[in-house]
Amino acid sequence: KIAAENALRERVPGAYILRPPYLYGKYETIYRAPFVFDCALSDRRFYIPEADRWLQFFNVRDLCRFMDILLTEHPGNRVFNVGNPEMISVKEWAELCYKAADREPVLVRVDDNFTVRDYFPFHPYHYYLDVTKQQALMTTSTSRSSRRLCPSLRRSARVSKRNLTGTLRKSPRCTTGIISALSTENFQRTKSKLTENAGLPLPANKYT
Repeated sequence: KIAAENALRERVPGAYILRPPYLYGKYETIYRAPFVFDCALSDRRFYIPEADRWLQFFNVRDLCRFMDILLTEHPGNRVFNVGNPEMISVKEWAELCYKAADREPVLVRVDDNFTVRDYFPFHPYHYYLDVTKQQALMTTSTSRSSRRLCPSLRRSARVSKRNLTGTLRKSPRCTTGIISALSTENFQRTKSKLTENAGLPLPANKYT
């Protein structure tokens, strides 16, 4: 990405460069929140990493608003981190997605023996950008806090509900390994590697 930015600076010296975190909103095409919706609407458990991580989001509507501000005000600074000023934990995000789909979240913690991207749609690291310069130019946003994602998530969940086929699409890499490891036959063998979220009762006969 840095190489791309440098190439752009050489070719278009006056260009603005925006560095967004995870985007969400209308016409979302990346299978992140829709993957959680599909799990929720199929009454499946949802697997999250044992070590909680923090994510930062930005509504694509706010991204477009900020672009419009740059083209109108022409600030001297040419590089901006953009995003909601607050982060949200992986657990909170998954719970919000289930809530948006009108389902009770049933979350299972998976320990580090499993590769995170085999079952979860984000990379295993914290993602936070300093958006102070963005806030100086755009003081309000659709979801100033990532914890206010629900309205947009609800709209996305309705789309997922209309398109639900009963079969999960391929998740970031593939859930095959983790689903197989946690199938009914193997559940007792791998149970010691799982930590359940406190206070979240699990269905008796559903392991995927």
